[in-house]
Amino acid sequence: MPEIWAHRGFSALYPENTMPAFRAAAQAGATGVEFDVQLTADGVPVVLHDARVNRTTDGRGRVDELTWEEVQRLDAGVRHGEAFRGTRVPSLAEVLTFLRDEAPHLLVNVELKSVRHDRVRLIQRTWCMICEMGLRSRTVISSFDHDLLRILRQMAPAAPLAVLVERWSRRAERVAQELRAAAVHIDAGAVTPQWVQDQHARGRKVRAYTVNDVADFRRLAAAGVDGVFTDRVDVMVTV
Repeated sequence: MPEIWAHRGFSALYPENTMPAFRAAAQAGATGVEFDVQLTADGVPVVLHDARVNRTTDGRGRVDELTWEEVQRLDAGVRHGEAFRGTRVPSLAEVLTFLRDEAPHLLVNVELKSVRHDRVRLIQRTWCMICEMGLRSRTVISSFDHDLLRILRQMAPAAPLAVLVERWSRRAERVAQELRAAAVHIDAGAVTPQWVQDQHARGRKVRAYTVNDVADFRRLAAAGVDGVFTDRVDVMVTV
């Protein structure tokens, strides 16, 4: 059966990209966790999906225009319900420490978000932290911004990279070859059995996002995908 990756943690029932979501994913039986990383104005890697904090917190503004101290004051749980009021945006260091110390069984997918500034610093700090925490062998780095992956490939020739795409194309294949990608992360609707076989023949794993329907999961499993990203870890681990 495919690996079950918790998309931004157990994000269907917990505030996405927060410590409660990651802890719940581990307890629910996920194979791995996926989360997003970007930098604050003062260069701290934080785990947050959007360029702005408006959707997932009680604050407003761009992440890269807020300091870490300002981000720490945001409530990342209240929009998910009163039970989660007071939940904070975690730093990358906090999440990696949890994965090292409390969830050694979980695989890790760090998605680098496109940033306006400090692209090299984002990559350096993220990769160095992963290596310092001893998580390199459990981690794959992905991004829709393939230039970020190119920088990381130059910096760390052996880093495990995953090309993130919505649909496959000749250009995507060229990028995967250039980056010596270990995996392709692709929209579930673009997956066919023949394409999965081709990717496996090229030495790449295939993981599909975002799979919350049991019928979709079964179709993808039959197609031979290696993993799925899901908001509903509780459902997918029982299929």
